[in-house]
Amino acid sequence: MNNFLSYEKNKQGLLNKIKLFSKGQQDNIKKAMEVAEHYHTGQIRDQKRDDGGVTKAKYVIHCVRAALWLIQEGVNDINIIIATILHDSLEDTSITEKEIKKLFGDDVLKLVVGVTRPRANNETEADKLTTKPANYQKILNSDGRIRLIKTADLLDNMRSWIYLPDDHPFQKKIPRWLQEAENYSLPLAESVNQNAAQEMNKILNNYLPKN
Repeated sequence: MNNFLSYEKNKQGLLNKIKLFSKGQQDNIKKAMEVAEHYHTGQIRDQKRDDGGVTKAKYVIHCVRAALWLIQEGVNDINIIIATILHDSLEDTSITEKEIKKLFGDDVLKLVVGVTRPRANNETEADKLTTKPANYQKILNSDGRIRLIKTADLLDNMRSWIYLPDDHPFQKKIPRWLQEAENYSLPLAESVNQNAAQEMNKILNNYLPKN
């Protein structure tokens, strides 16, 4: 199986990378992984992330891959790593701000809230066209750490496009994804990490019409 689609390989990759941190820091990152696993794929919810026809991966694989990429880029701010693992938890699970604060403190909560987009339960594609631009603008004007977490999130999303089968219903979302990537994701990445910006550019060039 492609390593990108293997939760166990990505989880082990993250566990290997965090060995450069102190024991206490490692424990906190592992706790964040356990919380994310519980809320995204445990008793509370059983979310799946469709990365294509090869496998329906646990949703939390996305959170782990994003955190792993940050460490590979040299990020050693533990709260950024923890918040990245939890970055979709408020938006997509039943965990509360109070619980995150109790488990990981005010700073992690601030970072998670900073990348969280409020949305309606029955949000449509049309709704996203109106609500997402304002949220991206909010993040572009935010703390550099929040922009970095969101960049890791968006880059991992873009990396997953290639695994979407041609007949998958999500193919109809590609035009919106391309528009968002060109107008918002790329400028965001350029503000914090040139490696991410360059990779996003390459992915976009594979999809956008050639002049």
